[in-house]
Amino acid sequence: MNYPSANRRTRIALATCEAERALTNEDKILMQQLRTMGFRAEPLIWTSDADYQDMLVVIRSCWDYHLQPARFLQWTESVGRNGGKLLNPASTVRWNHDKRYLRELQAKGVRVAPTVWVESNASTTLQQIVDETGWQEIVVKPAISAAAWQTFRRHRDDVHRSESSFSEIGRGGCVLVQQFLTDILIQGEWSFVFFNGIYSHAALRHPAQSDFRVQREFGGFVDCHVRPSPCLIDAATEALRQCPDAASLYARVDGIETNEGLVIVEIEQIEPALFLDDQTTARFSHAILGAM
Repeated sequence: MNYPSANRRTRIALATCEAERALTNEDKILMQQLRTMGFRAEPLIWTSDADYQDMLVVIRSCWDYHLQPARFLQWTESVGRNGGKLLNPASTVRWNHDKRYLRELQAKGVRVAPTVWVESNASTTLQQIVDETGWQEIVVKPAISAAAWQTFRRHRDDVHRSESSFSEIGRGGCVLVQQFLTDILIQGEWSFVFFNGIYSHAALRHPAQSDFRVQREFGGFVDCHVRPSPCLIDAATEALRQCPDAASLYARVDGIETNEGLVIVEIEQIEPALFLDDQTTARFSHAILGAM
């Protein structure tokens, strides 16, 4: 297949963090695919200095952005100011980096996990929340977080043990206190991947037997050989449609299947793992090409 020569002059940078400076395994495959297509593709550590002129920057594994969010948002703006193009764009990143976007989606009718939003330095306690909601178990997480950072689960009888941790997290910004959905322990958590707003593929992530978090760092495992039902795909697609940038280059819709349907946990448009294989890597590569 021939590609426009003008696009070949564009450098493609896969943005990553210092800890993944050599790229993740799936991004190495993506980089090789782009090179096979004839493009200059290289890793780019987002905190390093770079010449962005005529560069297409695809955010991939910037997995430390939540530790310095203001600097990260400034970086996303700087790419365009210095002659480059960022995907997903800075406006999408700004909207998506703070989980308070879930409140906006909920107002639009998207079914999200039942949540109490506790703003920074509020005097609210976990005991007050469980007393008012009647929830038996809760999950606490910062509004700006990644990879289950500072995320913990507590039974209502044990929340007193975490009041100080809750207050400490709250001093750093808004905190989400959510009803723990036990379905995740049985059903797992679905991840639906979209390119340019079109459904591509899915994975089903399961927590370790002794945990509730599905990330590999906590013993979670991924089943990429799954076929979600059409109704689940439709629910994920509709949730993505409610986002300001529904047709972004890439998006991952995470949700838990319950008796009431798919409950959205997150919609990730910054740095999600995309569970790529050879076929889906080629699909993603052609979506990147189209973005040029």
